[in-house]
Amino acid sequence: MSKTEGREEHDVFPVAYRTNTRGAVQRWAKQAGFEIVSFRYLGQYPSYFMFNGLLFLLATGYEKLISRVPALNFLQGWIFVTLRKPESGGDHA
Repeated sequence: MSKTEGREEHDVFPVAYRTNTRGAVQRWAKQAGFEIVSFRYLGQYPSYFMFNGLLFLLATGYEKLISRVPALNFLQGWIFVTLRKPESGGDHA
């Protein structure tokens, strides 16, 4: 991260990839009592290749391709999910 994005080691936090697929999010949400309102894959600016012009150009093309072809959206770098806790089954008068 320090070479490609200029961040120091203490600015990068550990990550545990346990909910990085649609199926994993659905399982987690159901276990926690949530329902999925929306689920979207989002691309990212390929700043990790800024150190090399050709690689940056290729990465930019790759990001555009996977964002425009729905079957490839799952390859994008971010997941944006909106969850909702359903109302309990009582009367709401």
